[in-house]
Amino acid sequence: MNEFAKRLSLDFAHRIETNTATVGLVLSPSMDPSQDELNLLLIKRSVRSDDPWSGHMAFPGGFSNRNETPLHTVIREVFEETGLQLSEAHHLGGLAPISTIRDQKFLVGAEAFFYPRPFAVDELTPCPDEVHTLYQIGLNHFFDKANQSTRLWVREEQEIELPAVQIEDQKLWGLSFMILREFFSVCEGLETSVSQSGRGPFIPKDWPL
Repeated sequence: MNEFAKRLSLDFAHRIETNTATVGLVLSPSMDPSQDELNLLLIKRSVRSDDPWSGHMAFPGGFSNRNETPLHTVIREVFEETGLQLSEAHHLGGLAPISTIRDQKFLVGAEAFFYPRPFAVDELTPCPDEVHTLYQIGLNHFFDKANQSTRLWVREEQEIELPAVQIEDQKLWGLSFMILREFFSVCEGLETSVSQSGRGPFIPKDWPL
């Protein structure tokens, strides 16, 4: 985890403290001791008419309150949405904010954490108004070419094919995919295992191919 923190700390120079919203990239060990792999916490958002990302796969997080830093935002939002207390987690660092396709002024940042204790999603208490389903996905799932997919997005009556990752019957795409790609770009070459034994597997270059 020290190497993750070092890489992310280099990205701090590009961060700003005026994110519109911030999400959490929460890494943790697998519940299965035979699986030496880091998991990433994801949510499927609840279906709501007032949510532009209704029903999407995403990272836990949300809008910043007045005078709230991105770090404080994500700690609060992760707890409100999933019930996970990040007070036990190690803060690894943050990513530069990314603007949405719809609105270039809407900036979404990401803060990465390592939660040292393995946990199952059924231990958590998600907020039903915000979260439909919780997922723990091993990092190697994202690098398996069999899980790389696309999703059609319609903008101004034009169909655009965007990259995505298949997760069960859902797809991670759009802004969440862009954040994940930025995270992998910053951490390129680091091991996806917990022990970091020097034997890999590693976060590949130029993901996805």
